[in-house]
Amino acid sequence: MLEHTKAVIFDLDGTLVDSMWMWEAIDIEFLGAYGYECPDDIQRAIEGMSFSETAVYFKERFDLPLSLDEIKAVWTRMSIDKYRHEVPLKPGVLEFLKYCKDPHRDRDQQRKRDRRCGPDIFEGERIL
Repeated sequence: MLEHTKAVIFDLDGTLVDSMWMWEAIDIEFLGAYGYECPDDIQRAIEGMSFSETAVYFKERFDLPLSLDEIKAVWTRMSIDKYRHEVPLKPGVLEFLKYCKDPHRDRDQQRKRDRRCGPDIFEGERIL
């Protein structure tokens, strides 16, 4: 798998990490800090909006005392904190990323495909 691959691009949320819950949690915590309960319709209301559009929506709907840049900065800090401390990797991701980064990956794969020289030839010489 991935022989001769020079780069791999991933989506983060929901693919590498289990973070889909995080955005609603940030909305709840953020609004709570300003004395608001998070309305039931908020996720539907902001679905499809960009980060900046969502900040405008929050500022206008909740009459927040922050500038748009301040709102986005708070959300960014909150998300970084959650990514660092609360969001787990999905099962198998760490091992797969290590595999992708391994500089010997192509040689290991070639050796697994080509057993003509025997399975221990490289290990004995500490080449791999």
